[in-house]
Amino acid sequence: MVKLYHVTKPENVESILKDGLLRCHGDYKSAFVFLSEDPDSWIVDGLVLLCVDVDGLNIRFTTPLIENTDEICAWGDIPPERIRVVENEQARCEQKDT
Repeated sequence: MVKLYHVTKPENVESILKDGLLRCHGDYKSAFVFLSEDPDSWIVDGLVLLCVDVDGLNIRFTTPLIENTDEICAWGDIPPERIRVVENEQARCEQKDT
């Protein structure tokens, strides 16, 4: 499984788990979904870390648009069955090892 990560506000989690990560959602319009290879790169108090299985997805991925970041741009929507909430620090460590 190829794992990438995304962070979001807690109030968005239910919708993401139902509908997936969408490039255009509500007032937010983008050509891509921002992801990261490093689960710790976007950890901010109050945000929820999501693990995204991108293995085999028919989506184009590109490297960061901004220098010195580890962002990966997914040029397509991520279906909800590919997303799970990372519950705690121990889970993040286990994910890095698998």
